[in-house]
Amino acid sequence: MNLILLAALSLLPLPREVAETGGFYAPSGEPKVVAAADAALPREGYALEVGKEGARIGFADAAGRFYAEKTLAQLRGADGRYPCVKIRDWPAFPFRSVLVDDARLCYGKEGLKKIIDQMARVKLNVLHWHFIEPGAWRMEVPGYPKLTEKLAPEERYSRADMKEIVNYAAARHVRVVPEIEMPGHNSVTRQYPELGHGEDGKPFGGVCPANPKTLAFFKAALSEAAAQFPDAMVHFGGDEVSYRDWKLCPRCQAKMKSLGLETEADLQAWFMGEMAAHLKAHGKTPIGWSDMLLTLNEGHMHKNATGYWTGYGIRRTLSKDIVINAWYGDWECAGGCGAVAANLGYKVIQYPSNHCYFDFPQGVAGDPYTYNYPNDLTLETAYDWDPCADVEPGKRGNVIGVGCANWSEKATDLAALEWKLWPRGFATAEIGWTHPKTRDFADFSRRAAVFAKAFRASGVNAVNCR
Repeated sequence: MNLILLAALSLLPLPREVAETGGFYAPSGEPKVVAAADAALPREGYALEVGKEGARIGFADAAGRFYAEKTLAQLRGADGRYPCVKIRDWPAFPFRSVLVDDARLCYGKEGLKKIIDQMARVKLNVLHWHFIEPGAWRMEVPGYPKLTEKLAPEERYSRADMKEIVNYAAARHVRVVPEIEMPGHNSVTRQYPELGHGEDGKPFGGVCPANPKTLAFFKAALSEAAAQFPDAMVHFGGDEVSYRDWKLCPRCQAKMKSLGLETEADLQAWFMGEMAAHLKAHGKTPIGWSDMLLTLNEGHMHKNATGYWTGYGIRRTLSKDIVINAWYGDWECAGGCGAVAANLGYKVIQYPSNHCYFDFPQGVAGDPYTYNYPNDLTLETAYDWDPCADVEPGKRGNVIGVGCANWSEKATDLAALEWKLWPRGFATAEIGWTHPKTRDFADFSRRAAVFAKAFRASGVNAVNCR
């Protein structure tokens, strides 16, 4: 890699291999491009050569060609010239996502399309579409009309709406992975109290995992998601479940006894296993939050000799067919709970909250927006981490992706989401694409400032990170 050349370029994410060949290509109009498939390249990979007469693209697949064209566009200078270079490039991870919390604040079809466009500019390829939370269930489920009947048409998504968003994303090589939250983070018992705990028409608390009607409902919801979203993966939640009502529920306690389970956490693992099996029967790979596998034992946590929190429990009955969406950050090791899960043999997508949760403020003077938490998560913090830290060498292939979470408790509109996402989302894009040996924050921050300016010029409310 020619670092002198890179100092003059503003490419994001940084390509794997770049070599300067000298001179410039100066087309009078659109650049001349010759493209051909190249079976030697990895998935999503491309080879781009810019000479004085035009550009050549070799590509592994349609995504590789698309990303080559994005890189070529980034090479274009203000004077319309392209530096003559040779680039070979492919991503470090196949799953590079942006979670959009469309439940707490509905951004609508057009808002989601704008985010998809922004993602595609920097080679982020998964829209993690979180649209289920207490107070909002935005996907219609056949047989359960009460879920969405009180929402305005623009606050819920029909099958046609979802197909439109999926197709729009696919044209930009962005996958759409829906998240159906369960058994926590939903309030369906408000519309369907029969899904709750208790007997004889006297439900209480949240949904009851041992209730056959609850299992039928969530299986119906997952069937609908599997039918409407063509991606191989479906996210089915699993985080932050309170077991208080489970302990009081005769049905839950009877189910635990019949299955030989010792704790309510084990009952959750059983429930998620039932849902995972249902998804697999539909040909889908289930993804769930790390709470399903790794539990914080509150009151028993302490810092170990290396300064990381430890004292967790492992639900060893959880199926290894479930991909772990790891969000506990500073926990047990620099790699967070994702490293623990990967070392246990689970496939992992890293979302460590201390690097990837953008509902923390970003340390920008005069920030006009409010956040969920007081501590800063700066651009450098978003960039300065390794998804494979503390993962055993032979297990690093278990880390299949990274993502950033954009929760909307304090969001007010799309502009607020954009402000919190960019430029920190550029860090996620580069970490998901670029080999860690090539990372340099000083250089990245320079390039991020260029891209933030370009985003703002196109109407995106990105932070000026000069």
